[in-house]
Amino acid sequence: MKNVSKETTILPFLAVLSGILFFCFGSYFYTTAFKFIFDKGIPQKFVLILFSVLLVILLGFIISAIGVFYRKRWALRLLLGLTIFAYLSIMKPLFLISYYSIVGLSAISLFVLSIITFWLCCRKTTREQFGLIPIAARSRKLRTFNRIFGIFGYSFLILIIMIVLYYIIAYFIIYPQQKIIYMAKDDTDLSQRYRRREIFNSSLLLPKNLQVQSLIKISLFWNKNCIVTMANPQGDVKVGIGLDLMGDLYKYFGYRSSYEFQRRLNRFCHFITQHLPKSVTEEFQFSDIVVGEQLEGFLAHFPRKKQLAYVYQLYNKDDKEISANIYLLSEKDALNDKQREDIIGSLKLFLNASKSAEQFFQEGLSFINEKQYENAKVSFVNALYQNWQNPKYHYYLGLSFFETDNFDQAKFYVEKAIALRPSYSNAITLLQKINDKLKSK
Repeated sequence: MKNVSKETTILPFLAVLSGILFFCFGSYFYTTAFKFIFDKGIPQKFVLILFSVLLVILLGFIISAIGVFYRKRWALRLLLGLTIFAYLSIMKPLFLISYYSIVGLSAISLFVLSIITFWLCCRKTTREQFGLIPIAARSRKLRTFNRIFGIFGYSFLILIIMIVLYYIIAYFIIYPQQKIIYMAKDDTDLSQRYRRREIFNSSLLLPKNLQVQSLIKISLFWNKNCIVTMANPQGDVKVGIGLDLMGDLYKYFGYRSSYEFQRRLNRFCHFITQHLPKSVTEEFQFSDIVVGEQLEGFLAHFPRKKQLAYVYQLYNKDDKEISANIYLLSEKDALNDKQREDIIGSLKLFLNASKSAEQFFQEGLSFINEKQYENAKVSFVNALYQNWQNPKYHYYLGLSFFETDNFDQAKFYVEKAIALRPSYSNAITLLQKINDKLKSK
């Protein structure tokens, strides 16, 4: 082992360290991904496949380290291939994983190690040690190979540097310019066209002709929440309202809050769309937004055939735990920029609802007595949000849907009331009426 270069001494340690980091990062990242797919536990088959692949790559790094230590050419090539594979594998997760989390630090470390390892493998002194720079009789045979190898190696290194620089410029310089400011709106000026609605822990102005279409209960292991969908009679304007739909998702990516995760996700999506054709990037938009003096958040704009979809994720500036999601879906001429600004500019967020579940329920009953079924729906929705297991709330929301000819939703909530209270006679009678209506359609 004479005349061993510094590169040859360092490479085995880098190979082992890269293998360990890749195994740890891959184990965490892919088991987390599988949890989203398999809510009731990861099947044993997938666990075996996952760890078998990761173990093979780890062994590959260890074997290449041993071979490099003994200056085997095949070992250097194996290490080079594994390094490129690790680099490409880490690129996409690196955009989403939090920098300061343990898994994020391991990803960054692996990313840096990949660059250093590749650079050391491509150095002239390293290739001389492994006989990849020809001497004497082998000169003519391997000259072309070494030229190609050198060009490829340094081109890859330059590409890495360019990608990193471009990401830094796009993330820290270009994206912050994508900011939209909404002025706070006054109810008095807009009361002729809009009506203030309190839904969950939010309050905002909505077009007067919007009707509640559905209430969806999310039951994911990382989030349990509700979304209310509203639409006008023509169906060309739809509004969805929910709380923080990210739930605890941010924890799995190493973030301290949903706001930080949403911020990174929005900027990542903006970065990706910049690489799409210009006709696409003009329609897909991801921006930071500010609403009055109290709210800030993010906007994602998606084209959907002849419709426009806007997703607003808003947070209280002083307490990021107070948040709401607003979805606006409309035909291109049905909801203009001014109307969207009116709706979002009127948004107010609260830590807790202004009334208890029972108070909302009693309010809904008074609307039922006055045959104001749309108002009753909103009250029962708020009551159910606070107490999903109360059969009365389900029954009366189902009754409100029945009276407004939304029989599918009516059936769902009446059946839910019966499931919670099998002897609920009023619900059983109403369910029969709903079934008769559905049969006669």
